[in-house]
Amino acid sequence: MSSFNKNACIIRKLYCGEGKIPKDTVDKKYSRSGGSYECLKKGYGIADWEHRKKELSKNSLQQIMYVGPEYEKNFRKFKIYSIKSLLSKTASMSTVEKRELLNTICRRKNGTKDQKAFNSIVLFLYEHGQKQLPSCRVVKE
Repeated sequence: MSSFNKNACIIRKLYCGEGKIPKDTVDKKYSRSGGSYECLKKGYGIADWEHRKKELSKNSLQQIMYVGPEYEKNFRKFKIYSIKSLLSKTASMSTVEKRELLNTICRRKNGTKDQKAFNSIVLFLYEHGQKQLPSCRVVKE
């Protein structure tokens, strides 16, 4: 059985700064330099998310990056209503059970899997000491 690779879960971001793309760090990885329009959209999206995040309870599932109202509704179908209930429900799950749960929760309306949301949730579980985590696929913005 292979061990969990945290680096595969870190979403490779667009670099929206001056000069060369910085070297990867433990928590930040870059995929490429973004164009001005891409960076403007990214900046607006982050500002909007940060604003919405402040309005949410600290225990809201939407505090997890890439988890919005739709995925929060999907969590509720499994009786997961908060960060606390996510951590307690998944603590005793096997890797396969966690993968199946997150594959179901991280489905867009068109049926495709949202790998960014999947990776973010797995990384969140990892950062909260959970074991038996499903592997992530590398995602680039």
